[in-house]
Amino acid sequence: MLPLALLNIKRRRGRIYVSFLSDEHEELASLMIEKFNKSIEYNATKGSLDDEIKALEYQYDYRIVRGLYIVLERLCKFKSKAEYYGVDPMMLRRRVFEESSRRGYALTEYERLSILESVAKHLGMDVKMVEDLLLSDLPHNMLIVNIENIDPHTLIALYNLSLIQTLLFRCIRLECTLKDGADWKYLLRGVKRLGLMYTLEYNDSMKCIIEGPLSLFKLTDMYGTSIAKLVPTIVRAKEWNIKAWTVSNDKSKSYEFILSSNDGINIYRYEYDEGIYDSSIEERFANTFINYRTGWSIRREPEPLIAGGRAFIPDFVFEKGALKVYLEIVGFWTKDYLARKLEKIRELKMNNGAEMLIAIDKTLASSMGNIPITESCIILFDTKDGIPVAHVVNHLKKIENKVYYTSVDTKVLESISSMVEEGIPVIDLHDLTHSSNDLIQGDKYKGYTKVRSYLISNSLLEYVRTAIDGIGDRLSDAYTLLKEYGVPEECYIDVLSLLGYDIIWNSIDVNDAVIVKRRG
Repeated sequence: MLPLALLNIKRRRGRIYVSFLSDEHEELASLMIEKFNKSIEYNATKGSLDDEIKALEYQYDYRIVRGLYIVLERLCKFKSKAEYYGVDPMMLRRRVFEESSRRGYALTEYERLSILESVAKHLGMDVKMVEDLLLSDLPHNMLIVNIENIDPHTLIALYNLSLIQTLLFRCIRLECTLKDGADWKYLLRGVKRLGLMYTLEYNDSMKCIIEGPLSLFKLTDMYGTSIAKLVPTIVRAKEWNIKAWTVSNDKSKSYEFILSSNDGINIYRYEYDEGIYDSSIEERFANTFINYRTGWSIRREPEPLIAGGRAFIPDFVFEKGALKVYLEIVGFWTKDYLARKLEKIRELKMNNGAEMLIAIDKTLASSMGNIPITESCIILFDTKDGIPVAHVVNHLKKIENKVYYTSVDTKVLESISSMVEEGIPVIDLHDLTHSSNDLIQGDKYKGYTKVRSYLISNSLLEYVRTAIDGIGDRLSDAYTLLKEYGVPEECYIDVLSLLGYDIIWNSIDVNDAVIVKRRG
C-alpha cells in the first residue's frame, strides 16, 4: 500500500480510473533497481540514495518515482554502521549527553570535541568512530545491505498491486466475483482470517460483498488495512472481477471502480498461504475444544449453506452422529451488519433446519452502539482470551438434549397412540418431557381422560364409579378398590374427585377419613 498522496487516479462521469504502469515504464523501473544495487555495492547510506532518487523526479512523474521507491524500500534490509562494530548508538548518545550535562552545554567546537574525547576514552574507542556511530541508526544514515532479487516487470506488478490496495483502503463497498471453486476457498479463508464484514450471494456463481472501511465510524484504518491485505488473494485467482465504490476527500461524491483479470494489467500474484488455520483464535479454539473430549467432532471449512439466494460458509461444523451444529466467528461488526447476520441465521434455521452458533469479538465493535445480546446462539469473546470453549460446549449439550428428547417424545407418542388403539386402560406418560406431557389432553385420545401423568380409559373410570357406590364411605376401602382396578397410587385422590367424591379428614390417619358424594 502507498500513501494516498501518491495515488495516481482520474475521475470522470461517476467512475474512477487508476493510472497503472505498463511495460513502457520498465526503463524507469530498471534505472531505480540499478540505483539501489549500486548503493549496496558502494556501501552508501539511505540518505545518499534518497538524493539520487529525488533527482529522477525532475524527469518522471514524482508520484511514480516515489511509489516505486517505497516498493523497493520494502524489499531491502537495512543495517546501521554501529551494528558492524557491536555498538549501541543509543548508549553512545546517552553517554555523550550525560557528559555534556556534567560539564555544561558545549558552546564551542573545542568544548564539543572535548566531550567526545572523554566519552571515547572511557569506552576505549576512537573519537572519529564515536562521531560516526553517534547517529548511525537514524533512517537517513542507515546502510542498505541487501535487496531481494527483482526485475523491472515484477517491480511494476508490485507497484500496480499497491495502487489497488491504496484505492480500496477508503472504499465504502467492495464486490468481487471469482470463477474457480478453489480460488473461492482461499478468498473466503482470507475474508474470515481478516475478520471482514461480508455477505455471499449465489446465482450460478458466487459473489462476495464486503463492507468498506468508510462504513464504520471507528477502526477505519485497521479495517482499511485488512481490506488491502485481501486484494492479493483476489488478484491471485485465475479469473476475477472487482467492483468498488470510493468517496471523494470531502465525502460528498462516490465513484465506481471496476477492474478484472481480462483488463491485461500487470499485477503481482502471490502464492496462496496453505496454513491450516486462518487465525490464532481459530487454532486455539479448535485445539482446546478437542481436549474437552465431548464426543463431538470439529471440522473446518464445512459445505456452504444456501438460503434465499444467499450463501453462508461457517468457520466450523461440530458433528455427532447425524447432528450438525455450525459456528461462525465474527470479527469487525456494526449493529446493522450483525442484525443482518442474525437474520440470515434465522432464515437458514427455518429453511434448512441448520443449528448455528455465532461468536462475536466484542473488541472489534464499531462505535454504532452495542446491540442487546438476546439471541441464545450468540457467544461473546475478546481477542485476548479467545472464544470461551466451555460456553460452546454448554450450547452443544443443550442442542443435543433438545434433539434427543424431541426424538424420544416422538417415539413415546407413537407408542401411546398404539396403546390407545389396543384399549390399554392405564397409559404412563412419564417418559415424555414436561413440554410434551403438558400438550397431551385426554380429548386428543378418544375414550381417555388425562389424570396427572397418565391416560386412564373412560370405561375403567365407569367401572370404578359403579364399584365404589357399593363399598361404603371409608377412604381406605376406596383406595383398596382403586388399587385392584390398576389405578396408579398418585392418581387416587384425583380419580375420586373426578368421579364426584370429596374426602373428609377426621384426623391425619387415612383409616379415619371418609368419602362423601358431592350433590348436584
